[in-house]
Amino acid sequence: MDCDEHGLSKQTKSILASLISVPWPVFEWQSMRLTIIRIETLEQSTGRKLGSKFLKLVSVIFTISQVFYTVLIAVREPWAKVWRKIFSTTCPLVYLVFSLIALRGMLIPYCRMQSAVREHNLGKELGWAAKAMRTFLVGEVLLCVAAELPVAVKGLKQVPIFHDTLRKYSGWAWQTCFLLQTIGLLFLSGILQSLPVNYETLINEQDRQVRRAKAREEWRPSEDVDWHDKVKELAGRGFTVEKLLEFYTSLGASIMPHYSPSQHTTNDVVREAIIPLSSESGTSYAEVMMGGKYTLAEKMVTHNWSNLFHDLVACIIADVLETCEFNVVAQLLSHNLPYLRAKIEAEGKTERIYWVCAFSVRQHNSICGANPRGDKDPVTGMLHPICACNRPKFFNATPPLDASGKSISCEMNKFTDMIRYLAAVDPKFSQVVAVDTQFELFNRAWCVAEVAKAHELGLDQQVIIRSLWHLDSNQKDLQNLKIELMQASRPEDVQEILKDIPDTNLFNKHLQTVFFHRESGLVASWKQLSMEQQLQSIGQVVGWLFACEQGEHYEQCSDSDSSLSHDDELVVGEV
Repeated sequence: MDCDEHGLSKQTKSILASLISVPWPVFEWQSMRLTIIRIETLEQSTGRKLGSKFLKLVSVIFTISQVFYTVLIAVREPWAKVWRKIFSTTCPLVYLVFSLIALRGMLIPYCRMQSAVREHNLGKELGWAAKAMRTFLVGEVLLCVAAELPVAVKGLKQVPIFHDTLRKYSGWAWQTCFLLQTIGLLFLSGILQSLPVNYETLINEQDRQVRRAKAREEWRPSEDVDWHDKVKELAGRGFTVEKLLEFYTSLGASIMPHYSPSQHTTNDVVREAIIPLSSESGTSYAEVMMGGKYTLAEKMVTHNWSNLFHDLVACIIADVLETCEFNVVAQLLSHNLPYLRAKIEAEGKTERIYWVCAFSVRQHNSICGANPRGDKDPVTGMLHPICACNRPKFFNATPPLDASGKSISCEMNKFTDMIRYLAAVDPKFSQVVAVDTQFELFNRAWCVAEVAKAHELGLDQQVIIRSLWHLDSNQKDLQNLKIELMQASRPEDVQEILKDIPDTNLFNKHLQTVFFHRESGLVASWKQLSMEQQLQSIGQVVGWLFACEQGEHYEQCSDSDSSLSHDDELVVGEV
């Protein structure tokens, strides 16, 4: 047997060479597996075919070719040398085909986002998604270059002018390939984008659960039976997502024909739709929608009446779809509502129950009989109508009063008590904070009071904003938020609310944590997602954009649609 100076036979050296070549295809197999997972995630979230089946087929062909090539390295027969050359060329070509299919699958959602950015000025709102997709694309390109570089070097060696140079630096070429493949895998895996586990966030969550458990244990109904009965009655005026969509679909048609999503606020819709529709029964409109059925709320929506009604509904639907931004949902609401309804139905969420004061409070026992500020319809220019129901009105000081001097029949002074009650009877009860584009909600007294009470009780709080970009761009103003500076229609409300917040400094700190904590705030929430979660979010947005494109009026979308840009048109309503 022929042996070298180390005593190794040719066969042994061939087997060692075969084993040494194993790590390289392992990198390629891992990169292909990651790529297929990423494309499948995008397919599931966008609802579109992006080539995952072809990728699986090509990966099988690559694996078979690579196995044959690795085995043939150990064979020293002449025929094996010929097949080695064939497979050494086939494997990179197959990987090139794989990379091209993968790049196409990633470019489809990326190009759709770029199209939305160019055509509809959504660059700011979609910046996070576009940046993440660019990271995936760069990772895939690097992996493709790493796989094809050895073939290119080998081919160029056959050219006399490059032969000597490439022989001299061929070692550097292989090291470059390894480096590119490592970097590509890091980009594709998401390690470079995700933040480490934030133990402070975990501690805060544990603290919230402790507060929640304590609040449920310590809750007791009011000693005033009539007061408690009114609180319990209020809590049962929830309504389903299905009924909300039915109402919104009727706006601009059978209900409030002149309704304009870009101009009418919640205050306008209450005055011109909700009050007239519930006038005959004299009940809340939630009771009308639910046929008088007692419907215990699962989520309470905190919102300000000066916000566009269109955006309020978009916030609720965004919560249903489990996203913290309502920007693209607002477009779907305006331009492809059937798709939105079908998606909610497909996810089995049409029966989720929400509580919104505009719907759930009996306006005929409070504000329907007057228009003290002379509010006008922004489209017709006419004063909001006064209801002629002549039902008795109950405000904070209207008798009968409880022991603290508060009106028992008034419904508007029981929101925090209702939150306590719902938190006690339903362990899953939570709060949705529907934030307007200008973030005026956090200057409104009762809105802040509800946020404060929910925080005190340890409720899960979902804060829905137009986009993370809007939050980031308003950071300077929001960092100066102080509960002591909030506003209300009546100054005495501010003092009453402050009495219920034992530590204003602690609550102000909580607001800043919700928004701007470096690792747990909304601004950083995108980085806290795993790569798969990021892709699911991206795919969801892209799927919505495709759905918007299919709508009848998508050419008017985004900033040309003032439902997404209404800074100059906002009409101040009533909180």
